[in-house]
Amino acid sequence: MLSKLFHKKITSERPRIPADFRDWPESWNTVFFKEYPRFDATALPRDMLKLKNLEEVLKNRESFRNFDIKKEISLEELSTILFYSAGLKGKPGEYKDKTQEEKNRTRRFYPSGGARYPLEVYLAIKRVSRITSGIYHYNLLSHSLEQLLDKNYLNEFNETLGYVWARDAAVVFVITTVWDRNFIKYQDFGYNIILTEMGHMVQNLLLVSESLGVKYCPLAGFDNQKMNTLLDINDEDESSLYMTVVGR
Repeated sequence: MLSKLFHKKITSERPRIPADFRDWPESWNTVFFKEYPRFDATALPRDMLKLKNLEEVLKNRESFRNFDIKKEISLEELSTILFYSAGLKGKPGEYKDKTQEEKNRTRRFYPSGGARYPLEVYLAIKRVSRITSGIYHYNLLSHSLEQLLDKNYLNEFNETLGYVWARDAAVVFVITTVWDRNFIKYQDFGYNIILTEMGHMVQNLLLVSESLGVKYCPLAGFDNQKMNTLLDINDEDESSLYMTVVGR
């Protein structure tokens, strides 16, 4: 299969990375952040909800495929899930006005190969307290949600989903990757790193959801090309790869 040949190629032709980071180009040490300043943003609560004991969460983790369309999740729950799965360590929103050098030192709650952090998170919000339904982008620096499309686009969003039951979720998280953030350093081998990193982040999302008593299910069953078009991202630069649905 083509995928096996590609895997063999990228794992046998890994780029040589100088051991001394002082020999690295500036781009390898620059952490990039995506923002949509022209769109309205909703600030997320900055006081995170308390999480349960890790052992209890691990024992109870289980994917769900049925969601109550009459029940919503709270904005506090959504904020906590986003922060501990995809957010920046530290106080939420504290890096918004920091220098690029300070932003380069930021770290997250999941490991990233070379601290390249190629992943972005978009959300189709249907039933969350105190926020208008629509399609959003998560701004890590300000810990806020930037509204890209209003609720009239949710039907079009649902058409990209491969499972009918997924449409009943209160929120759908769409994980994308900005390819060159990783490829600029790791070349083709970066593809392997990106997929691994995506699993790290989504596992955090699942465990935090479980801790809060929110149902969840990760899935790859959706039309990537239609999703990219809806999010207005160019597949050559950024592409949707994975998603997780949450709700009650």
